[in-house]
Amino acid sequence: QDSATLRDIPVEGVLHGAAELSLRIDEEEQRQAVARAYGVQAESRMVGSDSWSKDARGVHTDTCDCDCSVCKCDLYLSAVVSSEHPGQCVCPEHVKALGAAPATCTLLYRYSLDELRGMVGRAVELFPQAQAYIDKARRRVSHPRKVKVIKLGPIVSLEAAMAAEGGTGTGTGTPADGAKAAAGSGKKHASGGAGSGKKAAAAAVGGRQSGRQRQAAGGKGQHSPPDSELSSEDELPRLTQRLTQRQRAGLARAAE
Repeated sequence: QDSATLRDIPVEGVLHGAAELSLRIDEEEQRQAVARAYGVQAESRMVGSDSWSKDARGVHTDTCDCDCSVCKCDLYLSAVVSSEHPGQCVCPEHVKALGAAPATCTLLYRYSLDELRGMVGRAVELFPQAQAYIDKARRRVSHPRKVKVIKLGPIVSLEAAMAAEGGTGTGTGTPADGAKAAAGSGKKHASGGAGSGKKAAAAAVGGRQSGRQRQAAGGKGQHSPPDSELSSEDELPRLTQRLTQRQRAGLARAAE
């Protein structure tokens, strides 16, 4: 924040900030070079009373809280605006996406590159250990780590839940496959005659009666803990049972 002082910031924050700023300076230098190569010659320091300041034409004079319309990067340090497209702004690297003539474009900057380099240099003077953080940050960028994405699949499979309750599922399907299977089974019971419908209805009634009997037996014996006391291991079977009961109810309604 502009109102913050060095005394308000932890030393570790200053060290990391100097390292990240050194990397950002390299990015800003490359971005602004693209805008100048495109033909943008006018440059202006950002001014305004708030982050959405615009002039009388509606052109931004400060892009503090704005993002590039192409890459969505922040435009806190620099941006390109044009009188041909008031209210629009992009980062200097995507100046072509603005679709404006270079003569109508202006490169906005909050601090010049020399001023930014001076900030990093001042941080190193006050905290010599900041240079080690800067070197580490540059090594991180030059040797990025490879990220591997592993697909774990669905947490709960409807077919696996049906198989656990005595159904015919294989346990290897996805929730979408389970939903399709339930819908197809419902259609089959609806068109297969009264015999299949009665069996499905009887199974649904039997499931409800079994649930009532278990509930009555549990009331006489051991008291079951409230939902707030259930662990994550108890939660998954309970949700699976609810899914199965809903499927049975759906089959009963389809049979009717």
